[in-house]
Amino acid sequence: MSVTVLACVIAATNYFYKLSPAQEHLAQAEAAYQTTLRAQAALQATRKTQEEMRTIKLKLDEVWRGLPTETEFASLALAISELGRSERVTIPGMQYAVERSPADGMPVKASISFSVTGDYAAVYRFIHRLESADSYVVIESLNASRTAKSDKGSSSSVVFHVTVATFLRPNPPTGSLS
Repeated sequence: MSVTVLACVIAATNYFYKLSPAQEHLAQAEAAYQTTLRAQAALQATRKTQEEMRTIKLKLDEVWRGLPTETEFASLALAISELGRSERVTIPGMQYAVERSPADGMPVKASISFSVTGDYAAVYRFIHRLESADSYVVIESLNASRTAKSDKGSSSSVVFHVTVATFLRPNPPTGSLS
């Protein structure tokens, strides 16, 4: 009987010595697997964020290229005058203002104020085309009034006082003379 008991004790000891390291090894492998899963999820989140940032940068670059340069500001005013002429409204004069940016390389705000006179339908078309133009022009202020009646009877003309604004990107650097 002592041989049987001894054999059972040896078998139990052998089993625990082999089972215990295997359980530790399994626990370590499970911990490493969970760590790897967390790292993989973090990498996927980082990749998604980078793709979103790349998309945002492309959109921002497109907007930046769409902004007129400081030298193109005069042609923007001319385009507004031409638009008024094509819609048969009168723009007697314009006032310009350009705010300076505190940081170099940043866009500056430029605004144009003017009055538009004409039939209501023509002024409406002018304002609509100005709003839906391809350039980044925003109507900041719009005030309407009826023109004074003339000797010929009632007048259907209206006057709109308009202030539009845009942002101008800095002029591209020119080559230096050296």
